[in-house]
Amino acid sequence: MKPTLPFPLTLVFTFFALLNTSTSYTQIIKPSPAIEIIRDSECKLLTVNLKKQDRGEGPCCYKIFLTNKLTGRARIFPAEFQVSIKNGNITHVYGKQSPWQQTPVAVPPLTKKVSWKQPAKIPVGQTEVATICVEGKSPIWLYNSWLDRTGKTLCQDSLKLRVPQ
Repeated sequence: MKPTLPFPLTLVFTFFALLNTSTSYTQIIKPSPAIEIIRDSECKLLTVNLKKQDRGEGPCCYKIFLTNKLTGRARIFPAEFQVSIKNGNITHVYGKQSPWQQTPVAVPPLTKKVSWKQPAKIPVGQTEVATICVEGKSPIWLYNSWLDRTGKTLCQDSLKLRVPQ
């Protein structure tokens, strides 16, 4: 009777070779095109809408609405939404809806990024998040990121805003 190993022999050699290597290298691993197509098609089901607010804390305020049309078969599970700004600052955030957890809780001057997290995942349908006020030179770019529970970016998009001078 031949003795058998409880795992493939190639794994042993690969692991041993990695342990005894004296050179280091960086390998960039790109997902297969099929994975990118799946992610891209699912990202199209996540949208951000801004509604201009006239009675805000500043002259340029927008209510943020998220729309999640992912089905139960989705391969991505966003739990956090993040906004970062280019050519300006976030001056105020108010009207945060429950159960969103906002970071930073209080928006200091010259803020460039705010995020909101759900306890589990962002619910399906349209969800109001908060109202955000911005200042800066037109055009202002809002970069939107949908993240998973670990903080990994799943999908990104941007919105161009024109602000009064």
